[in-house]
Amino acid sequence: MKVFQILNGFCYYDATKLYSSAEEARQYYSPDTVFEDAPDYVFESWGFDETQEGDARFIRPTPPEGWLYDEETGTFYPEGELPPNEQPTQLDLIEAQVVYTAMMTNTLLSEEEEEADDDV
Repeated sequence: MKVFQILNGFCYYDATKLYSSAEEARQYYSPDTVFEDAPDYVFESWGFDETQEGDARFIRPTPPEGWLYDEETGTFYPEGELPPNEQPTQLDLIEAQVVYTAMMTNTLLSEEEEEADDDV
């Protein structure tokens, strides 16, 4: 369960790390500040429809044309690319560069060795 501040029909602020429930959060704010308990799959920027009941109050964002929505991270990403949770990390990219460099270095050394052997 997550705790969100609702502002102008949107899940504006995820207060889950600060409060265990919307009821607890309400104790620390003015009565006109709205907090609601939300399912774990809801993220900041989701819509909120107070006329609905239960989980139906939370409205998943619709991605723009040419984009997709990642359910795990709550972000948009371009169609045709890997979802954010499947994209390589910085460490993955560095490791790949090291492997590539090592392969290229070995290839170049092998070519230089062959040329040196031809000169003899």
